[in-house]
Amino acid sequence: MAELPITTPVQGTVLELAGLVEGLETGRLLVVSGERAGLPCVAGVRVAEAVRIAEVRQGITDLGQNNPPPSESNHSFAVHGKAVRATHGEARTEVLHSGDPVPGQRFELRSGPLIYVSAVTPNGVHSTLEVTVDSVR
Repeated sequence: MAELPITTPVQGTVLELAGLVEGLETGRLLVVSGERAGLPCVAGVRVAEAVRIAEVRQGITDLGQNNPPPSESNHSFAVHGKAVRATHGEARTEVLHSGDPVPGQRFELRSGPLIYVSAVTPNGVHSTLEVTVDSVR
């Protein structure tokens, strides 16, 4: 007899697995992905989030309270186990301006794009841009 389909969005930090999965251990990096659920008037927004396993018990994997993935539609939810953290970018040094400081000045970067990394912020990312003035960040 087939199991009934799960119709509620996938959310929270605990995944109940159908059985024991070899290789799942505390600290392992996973990627959870799927279509975002609960966005009003928007469909088809796909997200992927790197999460680290906080605890593994028989048939249950806890992703930890520090990094719950966003609520995702159950029909597109996937867990990817062979994941590593990686970024690609190039550090550049650029002089934006030299001269007398004036409050409210704005400067445009000559090179781009900027690199953003995942972060616990409202939009989920943080810029890697660093600005220094007279060796002060």
